[in-house]
Amino acid sequence: MFFGGVLFPDRLKYAMIKPLHKNDDRCEVSNYRPVSPLTSFSKILETAMQRRILKHVTKCNILSTEQYGLTVGLKTDIANYKLKTEILNAINNKLQVGGIFCDLEKALDRFNHDTLLSKLKFYWIK
Repeated sequence: MFFGGVLFPDRLKYAMIKPLHKNDDRCEVSNYRPVSPLTSFSKILETAMQRRILKHVTKCNILSTEQYGLTVGLKTDIANYKLKTEILNAINNKLQVGGIFCDLEKALDRFNHDTLLSKLKFYWIK
């Protein structure tokens, strides 16, 4: 894998995968997710990549203004606050309120990596 024109060493791509219990029945395999602790070097490189990608998507205005959790100052608790405020304002104005919610807890388990790579390429992230 290339990062800033530098090849990421294969030896640093290996990790010991450990199951981490998420919730519910401990006997059910689907209630675990694989976790692989990274080496210190990998963590430093991951942080550098995250900063470069965030700088790129910010500069190119790629992320939606409603994208919480990835950008500085837009944490998910702010999203919760805005949602509750909108609901309460609507109720106070005697408007009907409805909602559709999706459980994305296991979304990353089912994500197509080829789709992710094509999206990254579309936004000039190699």
